[in-house]
Amino acid sequence: MYKLVIAEDEERLRRGLCNFIDWAELGFEVVSAFGDGKEVIDYLSRHNVDAVFTDIQMAEVSGLEIAKFVYERQQSCKVIVISGFKEFGYARQAIEYKVEHYLIKPIDIDEIARVFTELKRKLDRQQQLASTTQKDRELTEEIFPFLQEQLFVDLAIGAIFSDQELERRLRLAGLSISPAASSALVSIRVSGYGTESSGPDTDQLQVALAKLLREQTGPILHHIIFTQRHLFKVLSLELEMQDITEFERQLNRQMELIRDTLRDFFGLSVSVHYEGVCQHLFDISALFQKSISNDNRQQPFGHAFLIEKFKLVLSKLNDGSDETAPSIWASYMREISQLPMDKQQELFIGLLPALSEYAGLNSVAAGGGSPVLSDLSGHDGQLLLGKIFDGVAADPDRSSNIMIDKAKQYIELNYAQDLSLDDVAAQVFLHPIYFSRFFKRQTGEKFIDYITRLRMNKAIELLIENKYKVYEISSMVGYRSDKYFAKLFKQHTGYSPRDYLKYIMKVSDDHD
Repeated sequence: MYKLVIAEDEERLRRGLCNFIDWAELGFEVVSAFGDGKEVIDYLSRHNVDAVFTDIQMAEVSGLEIAKFVYERQQSCKVIVISGFKEFGYARQAIEYKVEHYLIKPIDIDEIARVFTELKRKLDRQQQLASTTQKDRELTEEIFPFLQEQLFVDLAIGAIFSDQELERRLRLAGLSISPAASSALVSIRVSGYGTESSGPDTDQLQVALAKLLREQTGPILHHIIFTQRHLFKVLSLELEMQDITEFERQLNRQMELIRDTLRDFFGLSVSVHYEGVCQHLFDISALFQKSISNDNRQQPFGHAFLIEKFKLVLSKLNDGSDETAPSIWASYMREISQLPMDKQQELFIGLLPALSEYAGLNSVAAGGGSPVLSDLSGHDGQLLLGKIFDGVAADPDRSSNIMIDKAKQYIELNYAQDLSLDDVAAQVFLHPIYFSRFFKRQTGEKFIDYITRLRMNKAIELLIENKYKVYEISSMVGYRSDKYFAKLFKQHTGYSPRDYLKYIMKVSDDHD
């Protein structure tokens, strides 16, 4: 029902308008009726209504003044006026104030019914459009950050190969910027992480950092593109072309604010290192490769970067909706072929044993029981990787089932640890951004909801045993903070851990 206010200074007519018309059948509910426009304006100032049906002339404030009030305040309600006058001046003012209909007395109930039937149809269309617009807005707000994050990761890994593709991806992510926009790679490292029992879990810390990055105001957009426990690599991109010095100044100010906020809130030592600034988006990949190679000096240069790129290729292939996987794969194989043979073999030894099952190949071992990797040429390794690619591409559903089963098994075995989404994604060789969506698609639950539910069920089992203190159970199910554990437990069960145990014992006694 749409809400309707009636204004008529003659009481007899006012009662007639309220009672002699079947407003419910027309789709309206009369929420109030007044004898003067002053009362109507006061009511509209405090209430939302959909329509006002008003006489044009009243004692103090006229119907046209009501229409003017609605028009000037850009209120969404519609105004229908009824008048005993046909003067052009009234009609002109009514048009000026966007009055919906101008009816002439004497009152014709059939005409009123026709006008309000048409008005309801118009309100229905507006409501439907508003609902669609709101859904589109919500979808946009939900999907743009994801598309931007994907874009940032693809730029860092070197998965975009042409100006046309880059421009298309920028538009898709809602970014109206030039490929020549300035960008920076920033490493944020949390020192001393994991030493305090009250400190945040890895995912808590990453969620907090991501939220801080999103909330930064100004012409710079930030996304986390790589995490390694207490190390977060952030790609920062200018949204408005500006002098490079000004870009660096604003970036430095924002990063100092983020560092200080993390330090003050969590009580941790946070350092910020600027890896470099690029003046074209295609330069980001080389900077990222150099950065993560420096972080993994025990591995050959580029090894860690190629591992990350393989995760991205497998993620896109598994996603099934990304047509760029074959071209990224071709680029990946070219990069591998340029490595010295011994470096290729080291890479294959790191990849093949964990990945062969996805393609339906026999398990490949690094030594002992299998001769495959102990004497593997670069050509043979490339062929095996090619078989893995073809196997996943040929039957993505099969590989998806294997991946999700492997992820669940890993969670089941390690839920008592400080387990993050990145940890589980690494076990199935998917990029965390893609793994998050993949996990939701396969299980129907967000990763954080799945692991929280698992931990809460395990905690309930331990509580029922009645052998452990709450802080011990908190630690046993993977929470470093017993306060945070208690908060999640209450959200999950409706009880605090202690009250839940009392409840269980009471139920048990009642059954006995």
